Amino acid sequence: MQLYEYIYDYDISQADLAAKCGLSQASLSRYAQGKAIPDVINGYRIEIATGGLVSCADWINMPKFVLKRRGSYHKTTKKALARLAEQEKADERRKKEDRDVYLRDAKYAAQGLLTVTRNG
Repeated sequence: MQLYEYIYDYDISQADLAAKCGLSQASLSRYAQGKAIPDVINGYRIEIATGGLVSCADWINMPKFVLKRRGSYHKTTKKALARLAEQEKADERRKKEDRDVYLRDAKYAAQGLLTVTRNG
């Protein structure tokens, strides 16, 4: 979801959302209009304030003319957001692997093939 969609759908004022994010209303307005792209820290603040509905990854989908107009700073931001997305994928893979190991151990324990000992 884009920021302007969130503001419209949830009928929240830019000033209220900006205060919740710890940003100025002018900055939030520029972000909502697509005139500027927030850095990773401000993008994360917006993500937290919106309950994850406007995520950092959503800023990658901003129009290319905005990215070009802002120059190399936003190329760096785009790379940072891509790294965040990769980190989230890696976290999901680790969670799946941990769940698979847990299920395997539970299966073996149920069959009596694995004994779990506790120190203490």
